[in-house]
Amino acid sequence: MKDELADAVKSVADGLVSHYVPADRSVRNFNFDLSIEGETYTVSYKKDNEGYWTFEGYNTGLN
Repeated sequence: MKDELADAVKSVADGLVSHYVPADRSVRNFNFDLSIEGETYTVSYKKDNEGYWTFEGYNTGLN
């Protein structure tokens, strides 16, 4: 079964990730918060072996 919420969070996050990439090139992962329809999510990205940022997942931001 397809997880529509996960797809939506990833889609929004992928559209915003370039605004949050750390200036420090040695950083291998980072998180940022985003809001979708009044809900806050913390999304995680990890740098792959080729230097590209890949979506790792999300959590609800206010647990």
